[in-house]
Amino acid sequence: HDAVGECPSPQCVYAAASATPAPTGATSVAPASVAPTTPAPSAPQGECVSQSALACINDFSSYWPKCSPGQSKSIVGPGGYEFGQYCSPAWAAALNEVLADPVIGKCGDVEAIQKFLAQVAYETGYYSTVYQPADGGAGLIHMIPGNWQTNARDMDALWPGHDYASAAETMGKDFFQ
Repeated sequence: HDAVGECPSPQCVYAAASATPAPTGATSVAPASVAPTTPAPSAPQGECVSQSALACINDFSSYWPKCSPGQSKSIVGPGGYEFGQYCSPAWAAALNEVLADPVIGKCGDVEAIQKFLAQVAYETGYYSTVYQPADGGAGLIHMIPGNWQTNARDMDALWPGHDYASAAETMGKDFFQ
């Protein structure tokens, strides 16, 4: 099983004359299958998403800072954000653990992972920030503080016995980082 998003892929190929990636319109996407795609009953062995693919996606941005210590980018990033490295090897390993968890079961679902990574890249400045002081929003999918407890309770329903709601109450924004 190969990890999703190995470089080079369209979003990771540097276009010397262009500041933005070439669009991947409907002509480049395979037609939808008649039968629905279902993930495998158990997660495949290995990684679902490679750390190098996450870093590659981040490298394409000339606006957002690096997301892993191994990158050579020196961009500072805009003001008003708290930056971190959310494509480091440890972070990628944690992401893979969640995607492979039987409750989530998305490790083998390439389309779902691509959509998820695209949304997270958008919400986190190419994996460089998971907290925005301007509105207090935190997380891979930007959540304002008013939604934190609801999301933590939803996590408790999915994974009973972990008391995520109490942890979110105590940790605040740090819980979602």
